[in-house]
Amino acid sequence: MEAEQLIERVATLYQHAFTDSTEARLFLGKKGITNTELYTRHQIGCSNGTLKDTLPSRGNLMKNLRELGVLTEDGTEYFQNCLTFPVSDVDGRIINILGLSMESGKTLFLPSRQPSAWNIAIVRNCSEVLVARTILEALTLEMKGISNVIVAADGLGEEDNKALAMYGVKARMTEESKAQPEPHGASPGAGFRPHPSGFAVSYGIRNYEVRALEKKSRSLRVTLRVEHAGKLHIDTLDLYCAKSRRLLAQELCRLLDETPETIEADIGRLIRQCEEYEPSNAEPDSSAMPAWEREEAEAFGKNPGLIEQIQADFQSCGMVAEEANRLLCYLAMTSRKTDEPLCILILSSSGAGKTYLQDMVLAFCPPEDLVKVTSLSGKALFYRDPASLRHKVLAIEEEAGAEEADYALRSLITSKQLSVEAVVKDLATGRLTTMRNVVQGRTAVFLTTTNPYVNPETRSRFVVLSVDESREQTARILESQRVGHTIQGITQENNVEGIWRKHRNFQRLLRPMKVINPYAGQLGYGDDRLQSRRDQPKYLNLIKAVAFLRQMRKPILQEKRPHGANPVAYIKVDRDDIRVANKLAAETMGHSLDELSCPSRDLLSLLEGMLRGKPGDTRFSRRDIRESIGWTNTRLYQHLKELRDFEYVTVETGPRGQPHRYRLAYDGQGNAGNRFMAGLKDADNLKEPAE
Repeated sequence: MEAEQLIERVATLYQHAFTDSTEARLFLGKKGITNTELYTRHQIGCSNGTLKDTLPSRGNLMKNLRELGVLTEDGTEYFQNCLTFPVSDVDGRIINILGLSMESGKTLFLPSRQPSAWNIAIVRNCSEVLVARTILEALTLEMKGISNVIVAADGLGEEDNKALAMYGVKARMTEESKAQPEPHGASPGAGFRPHPSGFAVSYGIRNYEVRALEKKSRSLRVTLRVEHAGKLHIDTLDLYCAKSRRLLAQELCRLLDETPETIEADIGRLIRQCEEYEPSNAEPDSSAMPAWEREEAEAFGKNPGLIEQIQADFQSCGMVAEEANRLLCYLAMTSRKTDEPLCILILSSSGAGKTYLQDMVLAFCPPEDLVKVTSLSGKALFYRDPASLRHKVLAIEEEAGAEEADYALRSLITSKQLSVEAVVKDLATGRLTTMRNVVQGRTAVFLTTTNPYVNPETRSRFVVLSVDESREQTARILESQRVGHTIQGITQENNVEGIWRKHRNFQRLLRPMKVINPYAGQLGYGDDRLQSRRDQPKYLNLIKAVAFLRQMRKPILQEKRPHGANPVAYIKVDRDDIRVANKLAAETMGHSLDELSCPSRDLLSLLEGMLRGKPGDTRFSRRDIRESIGWTNTRLYQHLKELRDFEYVTVETGPRGQPHRYRLAYDGQGNAGNRFMAGLKDADNLKEPAE
């Protein structure tokens, strides 16, 4: 008789003995295990010393029992005065016996067999198991209705770990078992592979790929792709719909040649993983990135001259000048992975290159992290998928196309989320009910506009930039355009894809982590305007963005958490980060404290220069300005109106039929055109913080 057959026979005899044992039932009753259905399901037995009398003595049976360890050399039962529990493998074959001493509470296994997990076959029908240390703990949990429990008295063995990995099951220790080592192969990500459009998961040899996941309170829509033995099944369905699941199970049973129970268990696991899946929390699929690309991206991130290299790459991609603007936009794009992303509003005249600046920077962003739209309705953002904007870049081509969404954008930036409740009809009952949708934020918003009269409430939430509209910059751009048609320009275009690839991979490798600024208490900011209350956080977050960008050159520290919680990784701001941020703040944010838009401030400076050679006469017409500085009439009208509204220019009404004339009411106060921020502290003057 084979060993497994003998073990099964012994377990059956012990089960019969348990039926007649009042003592064994009383023992379980005192422990609170009173459900007789559990007794039958787990084939609970009892060793009462009558095994030798039950089995025939002829042949080699007794010898085999001694070799197996059921009997000791003197003929005593190894499990004497124990409750017994058959231990099966993942396919249900009995391979061992677990004994629980009713005297000492000690757990025993057959001495000839390696200890194995009890109830391991449950992994075929669940996505997660609890690992208990004792059989009594497991039975107590089952009495409470928790059936997905296994017992690993001495830790999970190699075969147990293989079973968990094969079926993609997550193992979690019970509270009483936390002292045990974490089981190998029991990580939540076993068999799980995220990718830009969803994730793939394997349960044994069955592979499922989930795409276009849409999670709502009453639906869970997915596009599911299953390929097996050269056959392919693709379906878009709602996993919360019983009819859809039933039809899917029928197709998968036929495709995979599996039992309905196995496929139904797989679908249950898929639903749980879809519910738990958060795209922005998923680690980048490093395995999908070739080793040489990873090495290239890591070398780029560890480069001591990272900031300078970023500027050089912009230049190599054909972007002329705008060094401060493009670097600040790059930092804002990178800050999407932080808790306080920077938001950018590029305000300039039509045709000046604001959209070009935005597009050039966002070409460096991984496509899976970029949401780009041309127009937004008032409620569009409220009904997006809950995680579709979390730690992403939302780029809107023109502010005019998002006027209705003005309130939504402000709320998204300030509150870090959008929530809406709407009345919908319940398809099952026909009654009206309330649906709530919460869209998670922490989004870096990019917006471009030609309108200097952007809603002040909206404008105050952005870092406002303006492109260089000078004649010198125009000459540089025209020269660059001409070079683009030469052999040098064609060669440059061929290198652009490689630069984009490097930056996108680098961005994917940046780890979400906290940034601590130990110098924050020593920093300063101008306090002469009420607006500083909203603008200083932008400056502090700019410093954090610089440090976050340079994380590969910094030591990763661990913040200890109470009660044994996992430590949180963080990095520290250094003086170099503050130097970069101070320079950018002075060059790009200084004018955001000004009441005028940048084009209007530039026009004011041009008017001052135009009239400097005409002492005593500060009157002029729009035609005089056009002929002097070369602005178009539309552009001039828009920004001259802003100067009038702020009383930098006054209007003198001419005689009937004569055009209006203007007078400059400005004498240079305020240092027009300067890029300066009062109150910032020089990084070299900061004291080294105490540890």
